[in-house]
Amino acid sequence: MLLKLGYDVYGCDVSTYAVNKANKLHNWKRCFVMDIQNTRDIRKISVKYHLITMFNTIEHIHNIESTLLNIKYLLDKEGILLVQTVNPLNPFILLDNDPTHINVHSPLYWKKVFSKYFSIVIIRNYRYFHGKLLIPCPLLGYITIIIAK
Repeated sequence: MLLKLGYDVYGCDVSTYAVNKANKLHNWKRCFVMDIQNTRDIRKISVKYHLITMFNTIEHIHNIESTLLNIKYLLDKEGILLVQTVNPLNPFILLDNDPTHINVHSPLYWKKVFSKYFSIVIIRNYRYFHGKLLIPCPLLGYITIIIAK
């Protein structure tokens, strides 16, 4: 969507398969293999970004602290990080037995962690309505949206 609006858009993933598939699907070469946890690789990047998004990613990351430091490094001065993750306070999360979800935490936990690295942290819980529309659901929303600056 942002690409269609004229923005420069890039993507990354730890999976070569996923990157190749994305580049082929979108007929571009702006997706690359990268581990956001690897500080040495991140420091090689000289471009600063206005917006970094992580949808259904942070719950899979082993080293949250280095990841947030690396993202902070990649963001420009006014840059924004937008994260979507699962909310463990929602009773339906008990149905989610994904063993790769190693970092599933409450919104209050995320607020505390993100506040170490970002000066503005906004956290809201939402749930899907008819699979598309997000509606606010303060406590038991299935997903947690984190906006950090």
